[in-house]
Amino acid sequence: MYKYLPQFDEGNRILLFLLSVGLILFCYSYFQDIREQNILSVIYCLVLSYAPFTILNKRKPLIASSLMAIICVGFHIGASFSTSSWVWNASSLIWVIFNLQTAFWMFNYVKVAKKIDSAHLYAAISVYILIALAFAALYLFLDSIFPNSFNVKFSSDMTMGTRWSTFVYFSFVTLTTVGYGDITPLHPISRYFAIIEAGTGVFFVAILVSRLISLQISHKEHPH
Repeated sequence: MYKYLPQFDEGNRILLFLLSVGLILFCYSYFQDIREQNILSVIYCLVLSYAPFTILNKRKPLIASSLMAIICVGFHIGASFSTSSWVWNASSLIWVIFNLQTAFWMFNYVKVAKKIDSAHLYAAISVYILIALAFAALYLFLDSIFPNSFNVKFSSDMTMGTRWSTFVYFSFVTLTTVGYGDITPLHPISRYFAIIEAGTGVFFVAILVSRLISLQISHKEHPH
């Protein structure tokens, strides 16, 4: 009977990672309580630390990812109960690093591919999403050290997770170059990073498409 079940190969593992990230993002926008968001942050750290296990067999990256998850959880919970701005800022920067670290490993997995399969397509999508999440954490950091960097007002009792989910929305709108205009950067530095993100979104898609096409052509010419 088990032969009818899908095999848990690399493609399915990365797909599970993608679905988990999507579900967490949805929950962040739905749950507003600080305890609920802290639980979601712990789950998100576990999901990010799980990502290298889907594609890597080396011990050092897996240990580094696990340690980064522990650090992220510690700083996030500390920021949730602390009034010190440096704890908030440190937590945001660690989120940036953790997302970019995971995106880097996923990108390398796609870059060294010899042929196209579902695993590499899911990994490419993961890189795109992780870039947006890293920029969202960066915008949260910028809005903390440069107040009023964006034309969005946060109430004093709004949690860090709720603010981050707001910048997740802005980040995806910027990365995809949709640009609704409801949230715009005001500070020169925030504008600069918004430009970088928009350019990254355009060039990443262009490079990814050209890479996948070249792999497809190479595989047809040399199928073995």
